[in-house]
Amino acid sequence: MPDNLSRFLNGVTALMLPAAVFMAAVTGCGGPAKVGTESAPEAPPTELFLEKTVSGTMLGLPMGRPIALAVSDRGSVYLLEGANKRVIWFGRDLVPLRDFSGRGDLATSFSDPRSIAVDADRNVWISDFGHRRLLRTNDRLELTGEVDFRNDTTFGGLGRPGGVAVTGFGDIWTVDVDNQRIIVLDAVGDPSQTVGDFGHPGGKLDHPSKLLKGQDGHIWVCDRGNRRLMVYDGEGGVVREIGTGILEDPVAMALDSRHRVWVLEFESGKIHCFDREGRYLSTVGPAISGASQPLSHPTDLVFTADGQLIIADAYDRLLICRTASPTPVTGP
Repeated sequence: MPDNLSRFLNGVTALMLPAAVFMAAVTGCGGPAKVGTESAPEAPPTELFLEKTVSGTMLGLPMGRPIALAVSDRGSVYLLEGANKRVIWFGRDLVPLRDFSGRGDLATSFSDPRSIAVDADRNVWISDFGHRRLLRTNDRLELTGEVDFRNDTTFGGLGRPGGVAVTGFGDIWTVDVDNQRIIVLDAVGDPSQTVGDFGHPGGKLDHPSKLLKGQDGHIWVCDRGNRRLMVYDGEGGVVREIGTGILEDPVAMALDSRHRVWVLEFESGKIHCFDREGRYLSTVGPAISGASQPLSHPTDLVFTADGQLIIADAYDRLLICRTASPTPVTGP
């Protein structure tokens, strides 16, 4: 090899060695470092601890068959009672402040109210199954409007409303109980589309109950007859189904601050927890640490802004609980 070429190659090798050593130190022996590697999965919740029970006489009437719950971003809690046919507004400390029974200039008293939701503007929506309408109040339960559900021409005719949720754009998703589907109403209350006709495959529904708007704008549906949850995007397209093979009688669900979904079983009183992608994590209940009686035919659950889980059940009570996960082992 000519002397000039040999000296050139030796110089290149000398320059490359430090770079190779540097790369080895950065990436290790296993090759290039991975970008955005996933962290270790969090420990699943394993127990509920009772902090407080709310029951007894409230605003002149004993609590009577709590059937639905909703919370606002200000910490207000709203309870819909089936026996008393009223909504109770609680402050952050869960002291009852006011009730509303559907009376006012635009409405008569409730007839079989079924569900309640709070929208992004803190309006409270109540579905009145018996009178085939939705009522809207402000966050202080002062009546502000009514949406008529008695439309016998659009989409083959509407039935009676059940579960309700409102998107960030003001669209109102309401269960059409008689036709086992969801009716989407626009911001002025006109029907715009249907979602989930009766059946099982392809996102079809069978006796849907509670609806819930997720943090990502998706709508979650308790597909009770099909023993699963369905998740739809804002246009009514199927995102995923959750709980098939695990759920038996899902009546309600709630999302916590970690985007986990908690699903309530009516018959067994069990509460199942899934991660945001629908992977099963754990089951708690019906026994709750600190409670004198296990859950009995619970009807709804919600998370407050500070992480408390509120559960309504057939003993005419609200159970305010904390969730617990096992403490991770960090070393000897």
